[in-house]
Amino acid sequence: MTAVTIIGKPEQQAMGNETMGNGGSRLRELLDDKQGLLVKQTMRGCLQECMGCEAKSEFKIGPMEHSWIFDEYKASEMAMNQPEFLYALEESSCLCRLCWRDGRPFNMEVSEGSEKGGPMLLQFIKPCSFPLNMSIPTKDGSIDCPCCCFLPKLSTSSADGTPLENESAYICDINIAVPKLQYSEKGQPIYTLKPETCCGGCC
Repeated sequence: MTAVTIIGKPEQQAMGNETMGNGGSRLRELLDDKQGLLVKQTMRGCLQECMGCEAKSEFKIGPMEHSWIFDEYKASEMAMNQPEFLYALEESSCLCRLCWRDGRPFNMEVSEGSEKGGPMLLQFIKPCSFPLNMSIPTKDGSIDCPCCCFLPKLSTSSADGTPLENESAYICDINIAVPKLQYSEKGQPIYTLKPETCCGGCC
């Protein structure tokens, strides 16, 4: 199981128009009665990926409740059959997906409805970065080495492009072999996700 290091907790924020632009009040209406969300990646581009080409990622998002989980993490058939009410599609360069797959920049637009074309509610923005690990070819195979700078990060903006001052970013410290994802609001760390470790956190 993944250990969770809690630094703080997010303050309750209003998601009206003054905070999230045109889609804020509608997004709040959609989420108000939801216990959780189930994000389901579609099969979009599966044939393209079988041929070695990275496709755009597409997601459909529906409601989720704790009672719909079994074996600690698996979604039940009831959860999978709930109607989706949000749709997300990656927008990125084909060249970047082919040549810089894990570090590619993208803009993920989230819209209302289960299919493309609904009103946009918010955007997730990832700039170009290094991947978490780089692979060094050798005569006997390859050696994977962790990257420790220019790591992936994701920020959120409203439908009209207004930054919402929150960010999820991989961070690097002295234990470079342990991946760590940190969520921040207004530049202040709120919580960090990392796997369980031993040897003083080294591995």
